[in-house]
Amino acid sequence: MERKVAIVGWAQSPIVERDERIHKTEMIGRTVQAALDKSGLSIGDIDTVISASCDTMDGASISNVFVVESMGGFMKEESKVEEDGAYAAMYAYLRLLTGHHKTALIVAHGRVDTPPQFYSWMMTDPFLLRPLGVEMISAFALQARSYLSRYNLDERPAAKVVVKNRANGVRNPNTQVRIPISEAEVLKSPILASPIKLADASPRSEAACALILANGDRARKITPDPVWIEGVGFNHDLYYLGHRDLARPESLARAAQMAYAQAGIRNPRKETDFAEVYEPFSFSELMICEGLGLAEPGEGRKLVEKGIADLDGAYPVNASGGALCGNPIFVAGLIRMVEAARQLTGQAGEYQIKKDIRRGLVHATSGFCLQSNIVYVLGRDEAKPKPVQAKKQVKAKVKKTRKAAKKAASRKPGQRIKAKRGRPAGRSRARRR
Repeated sequence: MERKVAIVGWAQSPIVERDERIHKTEMIGRTVQAALDKSGLSIGDIDTVISASCDTMDGASISNVFVVESMGGFMKEESKVEEDGAYAAMYAYLRLLTGHHKTALIVAHGRVDTPPQFYSWMMTDPFLLRPLGVEMISAFALQARSYLSRYNLDERPAAKVVVKNRANGVRNPNTQVRIPISEAEVLKSPILASPIKLADASPRSEAACALILANGDRARKITPDPVWIEGVGFNHDLYYLGHRDLARPESLARAAQMAYAQAGIRNPRKETDFAEVYEPFSFSELMICEGLGLAEPGEGRKLVEKGIADLDGAYPVNASGGALCGNPIFVAGLIRMVEAARQLTGQAGEYQIKKDIRRGLVHATSGFCLQSNIVYVLGRDEAKPKPVQAKKQVKAKVKKTRKAAKKAASRKPGQRIKAKRGRPAGRSRARRR
């Protein structure tokens, strides 16, 4: 068995704030069927199904039992990850590497009936942070302030991140926020928890996403353009905010190094071509790029200030618009994998990166202040190389051609060409069989 795993199919529902016209099970079912149709498979071709969702958000214990049929897990090896879909993809990836399965379907879905801050408040400890009212926005505001203070930065680089991602999101038909914004508008937007403003935060969203993985032998039979998982790394930091360095998430750097080691990457900026990262807030993208090794600590701002991270820049970051344009909880990370696969197979449409790309980075996060991080290195097959011709052979051929042309030019008018011995003039040697 070839110990390689590839993405062979995907689909997502459009990211919206809320769609009361469709039930969650129908949203999931349609998305799964679209992924199967794209890959040319039927549900009978899937060996194992992994879902990603949250019991608290779903309002039921072991909530995956209510959507097993919708996501095609009936009478199959089915399991659930109470994390973002990118973590469920890693679980499926490991299952395929065992050799017990050849294909896996990952389904992530998120529908929020009440503000996400309510659920995030329940994530804090009941003795200190919860009584203080700390939730997702205020916790990330503490991280943003710590980051700005550490490197003596103002809020403008984060505002540039919003401008860039919004501009990219306008081109993406699947994302939620498709309205461009100026840097001045970002800086003047209402403050949620200083320094985070309304425009710095990702919106309340819902969506479903499905991804199909297959092992190496099966993947090449399913699609001519498999997107290979060349490396993956996962790391988890300490839970309590006061026990870790908020300005520089160590778990992110460790996860990235794990993925790079597996993929054989020493310099991610030079050996990869773009990145899709899960940035719940604008400041997060700067820190994530630094943690991935795309910039030195405190210098993530240079990627946006110099246009490096733009869609047409030297190293595009979030060409899809990122989570700032649509952040369905438990789905956004898996969507980053789908967006990277679209780019690598040339199917991103209006937001397709124009330069030739072969490798991309995918990042997803979970928990307060980038506590848990997962990083993927995705790559496509190398373009079929042209027939290799040694330089000496090429030079000899050019030299021979020039010599023949020079000889023809020096020939006197009416002079006949002498035939080589054993071959009449004008007749080629018979091809050997």
